[in-house]
Amino acid sequence: MPPPPRMSAGIKAKIAHKDTPEIFIFYFLNITYLELRLQPSVAIVWVNYNSMGFLSLVKRSLDSIASLDYRDFSLIVVDNGSYDGSYEAIRDHVKGLGIDIRVIRLDHNIGFPGANNIGYLAMPSDAKYFVAINNDMVVSRDSLKRLISYAEDRKNVASVQGVLLDLDSGLIDAAGCFVDELMLSVHPFSGEPLERALKFLPAAVTYVNGAYMVVKREAIEECIGRTPFPWHGFLYIDDNILGLKLWECGYRSVAIPIVAGYHRRGSSLGRGAIYHYYAIRSWVAVSWISNSRYKEIIPLIALSTAIRRSIIKSSSIIARAIRDGIRIGTKLLREIGILDIYRAPILYITPSEAIIAIASPKIIENRWRAQLLASAIK
Repeated sequence: MPPPPRMSAGIKAKIAHKDTPEIFIFYFLNITYLELRLQPSVAIVWVNYNSMGFLSLVKRSLDSIASLDYRDFSLIVVDNGSYDGSYEAIRDHVKGLGIDIRVIRLDHNIGFPGANNIGYLAMPSDAKYFVAINNDMVVSRDSLKRLISYAEDRKNVASVQGVLLDLDSGLIDAAGCFVDELMLSVHPFSGEPLERALKFLPAAVTYVNGAYMVVKREAIEECIGRTPFPWHGFLYIDDNILGLKLWECGYRSVAIPIVAGYHRRGSSLGRGAIYHYYAIRSWVAVSWISNSRYKEIIPLIALSTAIRRSIIKSSSIIARAIRDGIRIGTKLLREIGILDIYRAPILYITPSEAIIAIASPKIIENRWRAQLLASAIK
């Protein structure tokens, strides 16, 4: 049951007059009804892992959530087996936030999708929306209210995001994500000024970004099952799969023209060899369960990309990433089946472009990015 609504000073002054109890009843009932009607119950899942290196940002993230202009939400903090002291620091910090918080500590790191699934399973039974927020994400105060309002007004919209700005540059970090037939993710507005994206939004997108996503619980249960993300994958097999499954089921994913917050991407993992290993592994795994007409050549494109960019120095690690991707893809097939990517708004690749991509997939990605920037994507 939510706490009594906040009231303005003017309302408090009127309530103080004992001769006018009807004013109290009028304001209380009307404000309570309005807030309950417009603000369904929400559960926010926030995952942490070894964040002492950016603890000040982590605390800012938690403080911004506590300051959300939204009444009926609970926060579920899932620590993914941290051993650097960040769990203890976060546990102590949240005690003073004054909101409904549950802290779950896992004994080892089960990956980002798995930790979010644990948080999802701990949601209150009356929560209508699942919200995932990264621990390096500082959210705007009115963002949740506006995202929920948009989804509530549209039955066929299952997931929604706003524009995420880079915490340091102020340029766009993410404003919706697309997948092409090579199963590459394309972020058309990344690095652009905010005004560039606002001209084209709201827009249907392949999937919304997991740094700050809002998803209807009933859509997850109808289209996927007990949890929003696959249990296999560890990293980078989460928001993309969810978005494709929702489209496959008949729902839409939408990016809308509001600033939802500020994100410092890569705070937890960085962009080193480990990041590239997981990026290639997940690319191969997701393509393995897709019905893309180019799925058979995607491992070759992944190999070419890794070698050409020298992003992983050891050829054995590249081979391992591809091999592990196929292994995980096989497990995903048993868990969620084939993904019909053609039910979603994806980017199509011609056969000649697919051949070019073997030598340079970045050329294709840049072309699609330029095309999306040059035209409306509604």
